[in-house]
Amino acid sequence: MPRTVQNGWFHFVDDLSIDGTGTSPFVIGRAWMIEFVELSSGSMTFVSDDREIVPEAARFAIFYAPFSIINLSIDHPMGKVEGFGSIDIHSDLPETPMLFDPSMADADDLDGLLRSARTGTPIPQNSRPSLTSLRAKRIIDDKYAGDLTIAEIAANVGVSHEHLTRQFRKDFALAPLEYLHRLRMAEANFRLSDGSEIIDVSADVGYNDLGRFYKQFRKTFSTTPGSCK
Repeated sequence: MPRTVQNGWFHFVDDLSIDGTGTSPFVIGRAWMIEFVELSSGSMTFVSDDREIVPEAARFAIFYAPFSIINLSIDHPMGKVEGFGSIDIHSDLPETPMLFDPSMADADDLDGLLRSARTGTPIPQNSRPSLTSLRAKRIIDDKYAGDLTIAEIAANVGVSHEHLTRQFRKDFALAPLEYLHRLRMAEANFRLSDGSEIIDVSADVGYNDLGRFYKQFRKTFSTTPGSCK
């Protein structure tokens, strides 16, 4: 995947080719992103609040809000994908992930694209999570790179570890520990693409054990950290 990362901005262009079907939660880290997708065959749809949302054309755009979760459903999609984004917060960022028509604005007009995204269709995995899960998620979003345990989060929101795990999975289709790891991996992928050293990235995203970092990275991306540098 051709990819550049400079001054907090990243850009990538790639062929899209997934030989399979399924539905799975997709976690966005602290960076926001706009992705342009053009399908030549197959399909990509989104499940939001148990409702399937289907792009109206083969070419569509997705805005991924920081620290959001979408539920992506695929059926052998093939085509092209291009994306860009930043860790810097823009004044007009939508607060939720959105599916929108990219023809509504010039690809080089960031303000226009963000305005178009705001008029699109919201696609959060769950727009009405429980207060318990929402509070726990905010703690993880704020402290995912630190020394954080699910037991501590559960105590902070006033429930048991088991109750939090059960409720979080019900609301977000992920256990809180899995969400924590996916946030860390999203950050690690960005940092490695920027040329940061693997051992530094491992520590900075919350893994003091380098072997554990490698294991989690392979589990998430089916490749090694070195392949992303």
